[in-house]
Amino acid sequence: MCFGQAKLKQKISELNEKLVSRDALIDELTKANVEPETVKPLDTEEIDAKELTALLLPILGAGGRIILSDSRHYRLCDYDEVALFLAVDQTNQYPYVKDVYDCDDFTDRLIGQFSIPGWASKCIGCVWTTTHAMAVIITTDREMLFLEPQTDVLCTFEELSPQKIGDGFRFVKM
Repeated sequence: MCFGQAKLKQKISELNEKLVSRDALIDELTKANVEPETVKPLDTEEIDAKELTALLLPILGAGGRIILSDSRHYRLCDYDEVALFLAVDQTNQYPYVKDVYDCDDFTDRLIGQFSIPGWASKCIGCVWTTTHAMAVIITTDREMLFLEPQTDVLCTFEELSPQKIGDGFRFVKM
């Protein structure tokens, strides 16, 4: 289990103490056929493009390119809101098909799911290494977490497997 995932589970646990158990919540959402767009994001702190770039650069290194949207301000992601969104999103349920529906397709689909009013201003993007594509979020703790859209697992940079990093990062698009 990734440290980022353990931290996410702790946050989910704290949220569920206020509401209901996580399993009951997910069951309720599933039975209700809840769509991701019904999960409203929280009104979290904003950062500007300069601060976002400063958070990304140390991880990407000299070889990585940063592509930012036309937004001047981005809202940081809260663990609870992302967990709830992922609980109802079905991206990770699609079958993997090598060279047909693989890492870049899963990533594009998940980013598309987040590209709806309210969520579109969040610090959520995609990152490509020399061997893999995945989603990335910047949390309210100003931590960059990598989100594997095939499994919904969140990890810090230190927890990424060498196979996913390959020879380094090509770009991140936020």
